[in-house]
Amino acid sequence: MRSQALPAVLLVLQVAAVRGALKDQYCSAGLWDDAAGGNWSDAASWLNNAVPEENDLAVFEEASSPYTVNLVKNTQVASVAIEGAVTLTIGQDGLSNAMLVIGESKDGYCSEGACEVADDTYGDGYDIVGIGSGLVYDLDTGDTSEAFASYALSCADGYEPVWSNKDNNTETLECSADGGHDSAVLSCEPIRYWRCTGMAWADDTDGDWNDADAWEGGEVPTAYSDVNLLAMDTSYAVTIEEDSEAAAVTIGNEGDAMVLITIVDGWLSIGEVGETNPTCSESLCTVDDLVLPAKGYQAEALGGSSSFNDELQVVQLEDIRALRITCATGYASIDDDVQFVDVFCNDDNSFADFDATDYLTCKLQGVDGCPSAAWAVAEDGEWDVADQWLDGHLPTPYEIAYFNTDTSGASYSVSVPAGSDSQAMGLVIGNNEGSIVIEIEDDFLVLAEEEHPGVCSDALCDVDDLWVPRNYTISPVASGLVYDASSNEILESLSKVYRFECASGYHSISDTDYAIAVCTQHDSFETYDVTTELRCVETVPIGCSASSWVSEDGGGWSESSNWLNGHEPSSFDLAYFGDLGTDIEVSISEDETATGVVIDGSSSGSSVMIEITDSVLLLADVEPQLCGEYDCDWSRLENMSNFSLTWVAAPQVLSDGGNFTDTTPRAAELTCNEAGGYAAATSLDTQIITCYNGYLSRLELSCVLAPHLRDSDSDGIQNFEDSCAWDSENDADSDDLCQNVDSCPEDAENDPDGDGECGYEVFTLTLSDSRPDAPCSDALDDEDDFNLQLLAFLSDETDFDFSSQGAKTSCADPMVVTLLFGGPDGESNRDSGYIALAAALNAKGSAVFEFSYSPSTASKRRRLGVTYDFELKLDGFVLRDLDSDGIADALDSCSTDVLNDVDSDDLCVDVDSCPIDAENDADGDSTCGDVDSCPYDADNDIDADALCADEDSCDFDADNDVDGDNLCLSSDSCPNDSENDFDGDGLCGDVDSCAFDADNDVDSDSLCAQDDSCALDSENDVDGDNLCLHDDSCPDDADNDFDGDALCADADICPQDAENDADGDDLCGDLDSCPHDSNNDADGDFVCGDVDSCPKDDENDADSDTICGDVDECPYLDKTEHDLDDDGICGDIDSCPLDADNDRDSDNVCGDVDSCPLDRSNDSDGDLLCANVDDCSLDAENDWDSDDLCADVDSCPHDAANDFDSDQICGDVDSCREDANNDADSDLICTPDDLCEFDPEHDADSDYICGDIDSCAYDAGNDIDSDLICQDVDSCHVDLENDADSDNICEVVDACDYDAENDSDGDAVCGNRDSCPYDSDNDIDGDQLCADVDSCPNDSDNDMDSDNICGDVDSCSLSADNDADGDNVCEDVDSCPFDNPDDSDSDTICDSDDLCIFDNENDADSDSLCNRATCDVDREPSTCSLYIVGINDGKCIQDNMCEVCSCSCYDECQ
Repeated sequence: MRSQALPAVLLVLQVAAVRGALKDQYCSAGLWDDAAGGNWSDAASWLNNAVPEENDLAVFEEASSPYTVNLVKNTQVASVAIEGAVTLTIGQDGLSNAMLVIGESKDGYCSEGACEVADDTYGDGYDIVGIGSGLVYDLDTGDTSEAFASYALSCADGYEPVWSNKDNNTETLECSADGGHDSAVLSCEPIRYWRCTGMAWADDTDGDWNDADAWEGGEVPTAYSDVNLLAMDTSYAVTIEEDSEAAAVTIGNEGDAMVLITIVDGWLSIGEVGETNPTCSESLCTVDDLVLPAKGYQAEALGGSSSFNDELQVVQLEDIRALRITCATGYASIDDDVQFVDVFCNDDNSFADFDATDYLTCKLQGVDGCPSAAWAVAEDGEWDVADQWLDGHLPTPYEIAYFNTDTSGASYSVSVPAGSDSQAMGLVIGNNEGSIVIEIEDDFLVLAEEEHPGVCSDALCDVDDLWVPRNYTISPVASGLVYDASSNEILESLSKVYRFECASGYHSISDTDYAIAVCTQHDSFETYDVTTELRCVETVPIGCSASSWVSEDGGGWSESSNWLNGHEPSSFDLAYFGDLGTDIEVSISEDETATGVVIDGSSSGSSVMIEITDSVLLLADVEPQLCGEYDCDWSRLENMSNFSLTWVAAPQVLSDGGNFTDTTPRAAELTCNEAGGYAAATSLDTQIITCYNGYLSRLELSCVLAPHLRDSDSDGIQNFEDSCAWDSENDADSDDLCQNVDSCPEDAENDPDGDGECGYEVFTLTLSDSRPDAPCSDALDDEDDFNLQLLAFLSDETDFDFSSQGAKTSCADPMVVTLLFGGPDGESNRDSGYIALAAALNAKGSAVFEFSYSPSTASKRRRLGVTYDFELKLDGFVLRDLDSDGIADALDSCSTDVLNDVDSDDLCVDVDSCPIDAENDADGDSTCGDVDSCPYDADNDIDADALCADEDSCDFDADNDVDGDNLCLSSDSCPNDSENDFDGDGLCGDVDSCAFDADNDVDSDSLCAQDDSCALDSENDVDGDNLCLHDDSCPDDADNDFDGDALCADADICPQDAENDADGDDLCGDLDSCPHDSNNDADGDFVCGDVDSCPKDDENDADSDTICGDVDECPYLDKTEHDLDDDGICGDIDSCPLDADNDRDSDNVCGDVDSCPLDRSNDSDGDLLCANVDDCSLDAENDWDSDDLCADVDSCPHDAANDFDSDQICGDVDSCREDANNDADSDLICTPDDLCEFDPEHDADSDYICGDIDSCAYDAGNDIDSDLICQDVDSCHVDLENDADSDNICEVVDACDYDAENDSDGDAVCGNRDSCPYDSDNDIDGDQLCADVDSCPNDSDNDMDSDNICGDVDSCSLSADNDADGDNVCEDVDSCPFDNPDDSDSDTICDSDDLCIFDNENDADSDSLCNRATCDVDREPSTCSLYIVGINDGKCIQDNMCEVCSCSCYDECQ
């Protein structure tokens, strides 16, 4: 029967339906990745080719346009999630039958999260594999990521579960919501097989049994090794050429392959240690479990460091089955019959439980000899190259430098380079044949005397016996080698010399920077006390708070003035005593504290003595975190109103070189701000806050608002007791108005003159004494007495009463006396006073008043009867001086002559024809003498020689007989030649190059005839042979060709050798020991090379083999005996003929077959690093964590900090390496980075109080207003009454807590206590009328003169005419109300009524002529000079200068 195709099914599922079906958020999924649609089974259409399987979720995401996916074969998935317009067709067009089965997924395919776990997370022995497709779908967000929802953890090949879960080899680890995963329970261990110490042949090739490289693991079998020789595809041969051994030998083959053992020489011993190999068992042992005593013992692998698994037929490397314990270098067994003990892995704890001391006792052994450094290899080298010496150790002054030729007798040289500073205690040359040459190149090789004779003995000391205080470090100076004179050999021992130095953070205060401990007796190290030679003290860290002593006179510690900035050291400060250049004594009589005392007298050697009497100076340890180059931000604490902060550390830190750097202090005391109304919320009322490593310490003090303590004006009086709660001076002027409502808080009359400024305006005049030595400070001991006498003196000197005015005196530079004119007439009195003072000074022609002061009372600085003199000048005053010559007219002899008859001819300038010439043109040339170049020569130096006729020897000769031949110019043939052409060559001497040589230097050698030895030889016998040029055959050779080779010396390379260096060795024949041998007897056999059969062999072929010694490989042996290893030792005497280093590590294995030719133990830890390059020779991982502790002594071998937080969890597996609580609050932040280790929100309100102890965890002020409502829910968090006036403004920002209109008049006085709530000036004129109802709000008299102008803007408030005469003086106070100026001569008669306006005596002689018809002087002459007639005309009235400049402005103002 033909089957009928089922119709296609269209499936449209939305992702929301899936979310309800699956319990977990993240599921393994397949993600459709083809926007065009396609067949379900096409892997390329799915992301990463991951077609969803039965436990996966099939996800179809929305594309830019709808698409269709066809399912044409049976498929099962956990669920289907479709987002958007996607159509799923099952059984396309009815052509095929298909079924989509949707069922639940198995455990592990869905979880609460997605995560990624690395393959090596659990280390060796475990396999971890992601479960599912590798894509995870998030049912909540619809996102897909490359990850897994779960992982399968199982034991790897070769491992099995431990016995506790033997039947469960796989564990599912589900991912968590935070990206982590379940903790593993599964524990795996290696599968236990029967295994023995053993090895297998490395490959199917022939080889030597004793070649380590031929074996897997690189080790030769021993008596404890099971040997496996298996032939796989190819036969091979194993050759034995020396005695060999094994515990057992197994030979196997496959097919026709064979293994052939060929014994060429020696024996192969099998099974000699017993019938059963003691290294065999199923147990698992770890070398690290073996614990040996700290010194004297060592362990090495016995039989090899690998094992052979007989069941699996494989070699397992680094599996040590047996150990041999022996005494370490420098130690020996006390029982000659017991030199070692072996331990075998018979059970898992064999190594851990083994105590070597039960079987073997090792004690120190000494070698009788001197510490030594040994030259490593018999070959040339330089002394100061460490690699040339054994173990890389250069000789020191405490060691012998040992050199030895090897058995071949080879010679070598050691050079000591210049500047190498090479030294040793002595030199020893070994006894083998050959020679050693030490070449010292322009320097010294210092051979020190033996400072410690006992060092060359059999004494042996253990470095562990040295006492090393924590402030010291030690290092070996001598190597562990000792020269044994009896055997002439170098033997291994322990270092006998150690150097002590100060540890990091400490420095020496001794005369030396190091000390040397020398082992001269067995107990030398036990009894050595380094502190007797070297004292190390702690170096003060840079950047620590410090108080510096500044008093050079010494004094008490507790006197703050003795310290910089007045800061006595606290428990946070160093006490620093710098070099003050003198010895000081500091006394302490009460308990004091500091973090330390630093005394620095390095420059002058000064000392500091601190004397402590009946008290204690406590030196607290300085916290390193409080030191350093950092600062803290204290601004938040300083600006918080609920706290008061007081510094308790110095405001400077100690820097390099004893210098100080200013900084914010490192510590402060925090208390509650009681003045601001705050009190402690708990019993803690004080806290010390420190700046700790750049961060402020945790804040624990809590201060809350206590309204009864509020003191708004900080005057120490609480508001409820304070008469002026907002006035800290409490009504200073006693006018019953507090400062906040007092317009003039310091003026009890509140602006009596109504000028808008408090008090009366004070007008001033200034007198000053500019002398720097004016005795002001002495005289001014009683300023009132001084001022009273001065005012009386000025009244006597003038016609003005100064006694009724005030004065202030200041001893500034210069001394200044200020005359004060106050009250309603202050300005006019000032003007009158100035006129009076100016008139008095002009009258006596002096610019100063000479005032003598005699104190009326005695004091400490002055006594009665003493007089102090002052010269006081009036500022702004200038004496009348018509000619401006600085002499007052009254004292000027020539008042119109500024120079005052400067030429003293009794003629003033206005009548003097030559005002600066007393003789008035003596030579009559119409030129006054002061400008006449020759005042007595009418021709004025006619020859222009700067000599006038009255003193000129040659009137018409400007040079005045320059050549001194007593002939003036007009009669001298050679005016510049006193000899007048001596040689008669027609050239005057001043232009003749050879004035006495008529030929003028015929040979041009710059020598005239009278000075020239060879007058015709320009070089003048250059070779000095007394032959001039025309007579000399070799003019440049004084010997004239001494050797007769026809070459003058200047062209002859060897002037005394006729052959001219025949052998070309740069030595002329007269100096050459071998003139025909360029090498000059190179071999030193006294036979020159040109006749020497062996020119480079001083023994000339000693063995007569026709081969000279310099090229003879063995110069003393037959040439058939050769040196195969090229080590300079002929083969017949070479202990290791194929090893050039001849068993350098002395392990009786020559280097050519030694796996570690420089390691006597041959890589005891099996890490493929020989001991000479292995820093941890018993640690296969070689100090994996680089903490300078090898694994055999390292408690945490993979943690450099070795469990830093002491939580018994090593750092490599500790989630929080520095946090003993391991992130107690689970915020993924460990201490110390977590400042709130028990608060996962990290002090959410940033109030320095962690949430676990914070009363208001989200309120930084912690209910600052104490209304029991935290800020996060408090509508007014700093207002205890929560907006008492209901104006929707809280108290802290409400200007008026109890005034809903909030001071409507803006006068800073709230309405509830404002006398005039709508008058911002609060009845400023005091007429009991507020401004809103006052016609003249600023005039208390309310327009007293009834001129309809209020007094505050009325220029004359008491005069209705308002200054009719325009002199700026109102009628009610104007003495002359209709005159401007009023009274020019101050005679109390107004100008309009005064017959003599400028004569205050008004024509005293009654001759009808006034004494002065013009004005005398202005009040301010310098200012008034701008208003004299012709300058600024018309400006006097405009500028109101009529009174001030009554003279200069007289005409205009009249």
